[in-house]
Amino acid sequence: SSPEIYKVGFTPVTSGTYTVSIKWEGTSVGTTSTLTVQAGAANALGTVQTGSALTTTTAGVAGTFTITANDAFGNRVVGGSSVLTVLHPINSTTASVVVAGVKDNEDGTYSVSYMVTVAGNYSLQSALDGDLIKGGPLRLWVHPASAVIARTYGYGEGLVSVQAGAPRVIYVQTRDMYDNNLEGNTETIDILLTNSTTSKEVAIAKEIKASGNGLYLIQYYTFEGGFDGLIKITHNTTKVTNLLAASNVTTSATQTSSRRLLATKSDTGDIIVNVEQVYTPPDTETEMTLLYVLPLVSIVVGAMIQI
Repeated sequence: SSPEIYKVGFTPVTSGTYTVSIKWEGTSVGTTSTLTVQAGAANALGTVQTGSALTTTTAGVAGTFTITANDAFGNRVVGGSSVLTVLHPINSTTASVVVAGVKDNEDGTYSVSYMVTVAGNYSLQSALDGDLIKGGPLRLWVHPASAVIARTYGYGEGLVSVQAGAPRVIYVQTRDMYDNNLEGNTETIDILLTNSTTSKEVAIAKEIKASGNGLYLIQYYTFEGGFDGLIKITHNTTKVTNLLAASNVTTSATQTSSRRLLATKSDTGDIIVNVEQVYTPPDTETEMTLLYVLPLVSIVVGAMIQI
């Protein structure tokens, strides 16, 4: 602004402590000074979230992640910010909105924790001072927990009506302790039919198919009939006792439908069914008799022709 007077301006973007020195045509002039650059105001677009629980977790397991408050240039801002994280269920009629817990670590970071028991998709939204944090909202997938056999249940016409020679179907739904249907089909499901009078196992033809989401389809039939049978369903070799017992399953599992009929249980918890003798087995005794008689008849007839 006047001879030999200069005005220098600068804008620091990284917080920290600096040494300021002035040179005139390569030669230091004056004394050096120390300059402290502080972070600016916390900014939601500069703030970051880190941790695996931002996108995936397991029902009943605490999910944790970290929010680091920064200014617009990415400098950490310590204290003074309000952080809020909310999980909104997507396309679910049973899940509720979950508000996560937030702890200020007093170093510019915030520890966020939550627990969800209903599996499915959620929208995870974190806000800093009322503004949505960069990258959000995030899609969170909550996986079911491990199988709990006490929560497994079965239903279907094959638990109510059985006819010899006619295929019957039973559905078995595996779940976790929170009544979430399991993912995949890695469980072992089996069926056993016994004669309630003789306690002997009845031979059956069976096919067990995995239908996804922890649901198994059992199709079976027997050629024996005319007796009361006991049906036993096992899950990983353990007997499933929750077969159409409305007191032991959630409302959604016992809603009335054509596949969910009432079944009768024995004292041991097995299902009692009357196996009707509709199918008529082949008369093997007559067949065996013909096998012996026909050759003899042929010999006699041949001998008579020769005579």
